[in-house]
Amino acid sequence: MSTRNPITIRFRFNQATGQIEQFLIDDGDRTAPEAYHNQMAQAIAGRLFRRPQIADAGLEAIAEVPANLTTEELRQREQ
Repeated sequence: MSTRNPITIRFRFNQATGQIEQFLIDDGDRTAPEAYHNQMAQAIAGRLFRRPQIADAGLEAIAEVPANLTTEELRQREQ
């Protein structure tokens, strides 16, 4: 049985508009095929949204994923 990294979800909520502006799902597996990433994103977003619009966040999103941030960077973002 293979073990998978935990899935990390990070989102940005705009209190003024009530909109979720950004919703990132990181399955934690950089070696998995793109189809696996898409399947994980669809499974999670499909439970949370009526008609999710899935798009690959690409490499620029890596800096937004908590697993790639230090504890100090996370604290700074929370302030």
